[in-house]
Amino acid sequence: MVHAQNYDQFVGTLRAGFRQISYSGKLQGCKINFETSAQDFAYRAGGPIIAGSSIALYIEPFGMMLKPGVADVLNNNIVEAPYYAFIKTSNGTTAGSIYESYDADNKGYRLFVPQTNKTTMAVMIDILSGEKPTIGFNRSKSGFMIKSDLFRNWFE
Repeated sequence: MVHAQNYDQFVGTLRAGFRQISYSGKLQGCKINFETSAQDFAYRAGGPIIAGSSIALYIEPFGMMLKPGVADVLNNNIVEAPYYAFIKTSNGTTAGSIYESYDADNKGYRLFVPQTNKTTMAVMIDILSGEKPTIGFNRSKSGFMIKSDLFRNWFE
């Protein structure tokens, strides 16, 4: 097992990009793709991890989706899908919302689609207003939550 080290200088957003989602030439929504690094004190004794993910906001059907995958930097960057994931902003969260989840097409990723309600709407409005969200996830059903501030060190 790796003992906790100070990886703080490596913690933050590594890559981020925005793209439109279109189908047959019609705008369907937008997506933020990103990779962010963090230290995993819950499962990996402070070892570095990279969370690759996307947040998609859809016009039709209206809603949002989170697609995370987590790689252990010290374990050959093997990507694993988290058991549960959520998005949090200052005015809302998808945590606690009823959601559907599916295995993604790419191995090691999972899709989380929360029902649209007051708190998920607040998250969507915050993201569209430019707020930096926090992504949280559990690696296992009874596990501890890990949080990563999206865009940390990105805009500073």
